[in-house]
Amino acid sequence: MPQYPISPELYDQSIPQIVTAKSVVLDFFDKTHIHGGETIVDACCGTGNLAGFLGGYLPNCTILGLDNAENMIEFAKKKYSQNNVSFLLEDLTTFNESYKKSADLIICSWAVSHIPMEQQKIFTNNLYQYLKKEGRLIVLFPVMGSTLSTVIQETVKSEKWNNVFTKLENTRVTFTIEQYDEILRQVGFMNRSVRLCSEEITFKDKNELRCFIITSIARYLSYIPKPELSEEFIDDITNNYQEKIPNLSYTVTILSAVAKRPSLNLLLQKTGTFNSDSNNSQEEDITQLLLYSKPD
Repeated sequence: MPQYPISPELYDQSIPQIVTAKSVVLDFFDKTHIHGGETIVDACCGTGNLAGFLGGYLPNCTILGLDNAENMIEFAKKKYSQNNVSFLLEDLTTFNESYKKSADLIICSWAVSHIPMEQQKIFTNNLYQYLKKEGRLIVLFPVMGSTLSTVIQETVKSEKWNNVFTKLENTRVTFTIEQYDEILRQVGFMNRSVRLCSEEITFKDKNELRCFIITSIARYLSYIPKPELSEEFIDDITNNYQEKIPNLSYTVTILSAVAKRPSLNLLLQKTGTFNSDSNNSQEEDITQLLLYSKPD
């Protein structure tokens, strides 16, 4: 399993990720009754910050954090493990039979943008398969177009840095509301609600801003040959951002989606493909039918 390129200690201090995740998740809990005893999976949990929060907020639920980065999971185990919170190393782009129909709720925060486009449907289908019937999915991730995105691109293309990033590949993934809703529909999710929301955050000081910037430019740092140049690149982006936004505020636009895995009968009723006596293998077949029914 890979290591995340940014130290977990630093990533765990990055404010926007946890602030936006808590905002979307708490809004969901305001509208949805949690009985207690539910199993909640934090998919691509990173340092485990959100899972740790959920463990305290929902003490009668079981929280499981999954991530494919060894350094993140080791950090999460040490800092956020509780009686009802645990963490496991897991690649969610690969199906694991042991998780099938195990979760009442899956939350995936700030991870979709980092999953290659060709794996998006596989990843989403795995989350679908891991949910119990009528289980819920919450997904949120930032969309492009923030002031920070502009500053990063301007800095990368500047005379000082453009020769460093000649081989840079734009691997960051983003979706419109319609595009992401279509992925959810093809996989088989019902009761879908996909929307954009904005959150304004003001960093308390330049160091806090710098910390978030480092987490935002992780993919760029591997192209820089010397550590001291990496520090200079980070400083340039931080200073350029402060010039544009002197009060250190940051507005992030989030695409959030809430959807439900239907019961088998409802799924069959919507598709008309099998009768009500269909077995589990047929249910998986129909999921695959939805997954590949429409070209990208």
